[in-house]
Amino acid sequence: MNDLGARFLNTLTDPDVIGIYTLVVAEGVFMKEIAKQFWGVGPGRILPLLARYFEHQTRLGVLQLEYPDQAAQQFWGLLLGDYQYQCVLCLRDRPSEDEVALFVRTAVACFLDGCRTRAGVSGEHRMNRRLPPDGKSQSARGKARQLQASR
Repeated sequence: MNDLGARFLNTLTDPDVIGIYTLVVAEGVFMKEIAKQFWGVGPGRILPLLARYFEHQTRLGVLQLEYPDQAAQQFWGLLLGDYQYQCVLCLRDRPSEDEVALFVRTAVACFLDGCRTRAGVSGEHRMNRRLPPDGKSQSARGKARQLQASR
């Protein structure tokens, strides 16, 4: 996913792509067909492929996703960050390879930590888990007991 993310971010911050994007945004209001064509060869093509990949990974048990289509859009947005907007507005140059690598690595980790399966704990259970009145999880209370017992 890191490689995919880096290629994606590098493409979307390429000066030629930024120029096309800016043109489509400006003219798409007047010529809807241009905007539709742009969407069809870009996000409209990539997002379903990404959703199918996520669906496949879910079937394999690698990911735990209820809505792969939404996950694809969220992953896309997470990777996009502010880099493209800043490039469109001429606030910065294209990010360096090191910036892209670090940004993508952390974005992928953030995404995966949100939907990766965890042995013995369902996603619904994790999302609805409430802390006890003392505000500490079972493991925190257990560690506190172990620490007190060792004194």
